[in-house]
Amino acid sequence: MLSPRDTPKVRDEIIQATRGQGWLRRAELYWASEDMSLLTHDQHTEMPAWTPSLCRPTASGLLILAEEPSALDALRSLDRSVTELYVVFTWRTLEDGALEVTSYSYCPGVEVTLLYAVEIPADQTLPLDEDMLEPTPQVEQLREALHGAPRLGLTTSMGHDSAALLGCAWILMQTPTVADSQTVRQRARGGGTARSKQKFDTVQYITLRRLAQDTTETPGHEGREYQHRWLVRGHWRQQRVGPGRKFRRPTYVAPHIKGPEGAPLKTERVNIWRR
Repeated sequence: MLSPRDTPKVRDEIIQATRGQGWLRRAELYWASEDMSLLTHDQHTEMPAWTPSLCRPTASGLLILAEEPSALDALRSLDRSVTELYVVFTWRTLEDGALEVTSYSYCPGVEVTLLYAVEIPADQTLPLDEDMLEPTPQVEQLREALHGAPRLGLTTSMGHDSAALLGCAWILMQTPTVADSQTVRQRARGGGTARSKQKFDTVQYITLRRLAQDTTETPGHEGREYQHRWLVRGHWRQQRVGPGRKFRRPTYVAPHIKGPEGAPLKTERVNIWRR
């Protein structure tokens, strides 16, 4: 099984396979835990409009998410030897402020598969009313190198859903009530043997926080005594920011338990939230 320490290895495989993504050696590296990946897959379809340039955690990066179980099951129906499947996102900011985003499907021991590669104009809010975003100028080179068939743009029904998956991961991993981040160091290849010359790759390992307990009174219900606790489902709130409030930076309110401490927990539904 892959682990966060394998992130530099995956990056190097992509660089080798694409024959031209060397900038990834300078990009920040992120690995999402299985639970964090599940939450991202569960919540990205409900995410409101968002502006990528405001939501990205860094100017360039690589993020590995575990693929959703249904996709792994579909692949295993064709090849029972497959036990792992990941979505790998890479991004970088270009000189004109545009954001170049590329997505790969990664199955250990199998060739890297290109899913899509697009440029998102600077300060563009997604999803677009139009159907398409422009593919990156390097898309043909990537297709030739990986023998893949990339989506030559983002369609409303498919591409924007994929972009939202990345945007959702960006927002969740930067929300303190949702995610924790741990730094994992891995000795870089060719980093030397002398201690003073050793070089390390740094990976941010993103994990899911435990459910919070909120015992504060609900506005408008001050003085009311509750006899039970209940689970508040995670949900999105929209923020309009920037000049003329034209940009969008959604925030995610994490699932939490509401009510007096020690009271019995009333449950009516099951939500995805593991730890």
